Amino acid sequence: MHPSYLPSRWSRVREFLQAVYAVLFAPPIRWPESYALVVCDPIVAYDSLMSRTCRCNISKLLRIASSHGATSVVTMWVRQRPTTAPGDAIDAKGYWSFYVPPNQSTVAPDVDVPNDTSVIPVTSPNAYTNPTFCDTVQDADTIVLAGVWTESCVLATARAALDRNQHVIVVRDAVSGHGLTAWFTLVVLQMAYGSVVRVS
Repeated sequence: MHPSYLPSRWSRVREFLQAVYAVLFAPPIRWPESYALVVCDPIVAYDSLMSRTCRCNISKLLRIASSHGATSVVTMWVRQRPTTAPGDAIDAKGYWSFYVPPNQSTVAPDVDVPNDTSVIPVTSPNAYTNPTFCDTVQDADTIVLAGVWTESCVLATARAALDRNQHVIVVRDAVSGHGLTAWFTLVVLQMAYGSVVRVS
């Protein structure tokens, strides 16, 4: 009989509890030498998901990246429900959360985006499916992630960054999502994909 690839139950419980602790007591961000700041979809449609603190912290991160001359990207979710035949597998599934009204896909008014920030429309939770996004962040060793939704776009983009051998940092108080699902996703991100930090 082959030994199980899984660590012991106790090891898995300990790892989970360590990740919970790391999220609850996240250290302040230390900006890496070579990074790109990526803010996922802080758009009008998701404005109600973002607290005032979250919006302020997103704006602060964008200002810091701009002052450092670092690459910074804001993605805008622009997928709208098709009026004819489905365009791809996402449209074929047709789940409501994948669509926003056309007048709500712009950046939320309380989020300050510096002029040197790239604003890129996306139609997939994984921003790396957009060639312009890939070209913009390809030279960064580390991807610093903020934005909306933690459990969808932030998670999908973090996984893709790791697949491309880029380190991942997620800023806890500059991301937002749906309640406990978003919080649990931060724990998963800490365990498997990167490091969770907070705005200093």
